[in-house]
Amino acid sequence: MGKNQSVQQEADELIQKFLKGNTNPGLGSKNLFENVSYLRGKNGARVFYRMNDNKMEILGKSSKANEQTVINVLRELYGKGAKKVGGTNMKINNIIYPTSLSQLTNTKDDNIDIFVELDDGFTYTLVVCTTKNLETLMEKEGLDYLPAMPPMVIVKELTEENISKALGTYLENNAYWLKLYYLAGEFDSETLQNTLLKNKSDYE
Repeated sequence: MGKNQSVQQEADELIQKFLKGNTNPGLGSKNLFENVSYLRGKNGARVFYRMNDNKMEILGKSSKANEQTVINVLRELYGKGAKKVGGTNMKINNIIYPTSLSQLTNTKDDNIDIFVELDDGFTYTLVVCTTKNLETLMEKEGLDYLPAMPPMVIVKELTEENISKALGTYLENNAYWLKLYYLAGEFDSETLQNTLLKNKSDYE
């Protein structure tokens, strides 16, 4: 989980809600492969688990930053290898879907994690959400607004074509927006404040 205490706290809260009977807390629970699933928090916490004799067995935790690393380890330990889906363009080498789109019950009302491999050698974790699911998330929390959280890529329906087209708009200026979305929630308050102060001094 690293040094991000807010992500660690969110992971603990996801587990507690799950144990109290909420099997779909935060952004929801997704099946990863076979009997391994994971809980996803709005601020980037991920809790990987499986059920044994109706008891939750926690297999690992991560933030968005090291999500794919943890999943790769879990696949080696418990799975049969990663399934990759997606195409390429000028900068995207691959789009990996930890949860296959074919597993989704309603592709117009859901959200998923994706891993985007760019030709810079890095892999970026993003959340893709549908417009309808934004309403569902608010209704789930009993709110008339969406609470602050790291940004998500928004599409009307979760299809490979829609996701690929949406990501294409994030690649300009050396994939500035894709990288910003990936890093959102990873900066601590001190880093943000120092950046703001530097920008302020540059304009004075």
